[in-house]
Amino acid sequence: MGEYTNTLQESIAEGMIIGLEDYPIFDELYRDTLNDKIIDHYLYHELGFELEARFVHRINNMMNEKMPYFNKLYSSELLSIDPLLTFSRSETGSSSNEINSTGSLTGTLGRTVGTEETSTNEGATNNSNSVDNKQIESDTPQALLTIDDIDGSVYASNAKLGKQLSTETSGSSTEINVDRAENETQSTTSDNTGSSTGTSGSSTTASGYDRPLTELLQLYRSTLLNIDMMVIDSLRDCFMGVF
Repeated sequence: MGEYTNTLQESIAEGMIIGLEDYPIFDELYRDTLNDKIIDHYLYHELGFELEARFVHRINNMMNEKMPYFNKLYSSELLSIDPLLTFSRSETGSSSNEINSTGSLTGTLGRTVGTEETSTNEGATNNSNSVDNKQIESDTPQALLTIDDIDGSVYASNAKLGKQLSTETSGSSTEINVDRAENETQSTTSDNTGSSTGTSGSSTTASGYDRPLTELLQLYRSTLLNIDMMVIDSLRDCFMGVF
């Protein structure tokens, strides 16, 4: 039994509910572990207040005020780092190349076809007429001259014999020349446009130690924290100073 007030153990045994269920914590799964450490550490300490209700209020209020800071310390402990690494540098470079090409191809195909035609039509007609011309005169005809007498020139005192030949030629001649030329031209134009883009990158990472490892180890040890004990010590005002 405590000298001035009940010990924490006595108050819990009499049914006091200490609480510690609502303060913020970095991981809810760690709440029971931290609460057990607090109770175990102060189990035989006398309460710092005569009234248990005031003690419960005080200890829960202090946990709500202090745990936001301690939660950051807990979170920093979860970081995965090399504690002895003194420098780490990373260099990254990149380059981009873009090539554009434009080309035009023009071609002309020509073809000429020539045709020359000559047509000749000739026609001719020859007509020949032959006419016998007889002129017979008789000064003293004895009797009527007959055809035979005329043909035989009997009793003719003057006779003219002749033959007349007439020739008639008719015809036509036609010549037709036809020149024909055909020109055919075909033009083709094609445009070619292309582009290409390339990107290249490089990265370099360097890390190491620029101080002796023994010195770095001592520095690392000085940064080690027992955060649970820091939380426990922050609650010392809730209990009597005597033990």
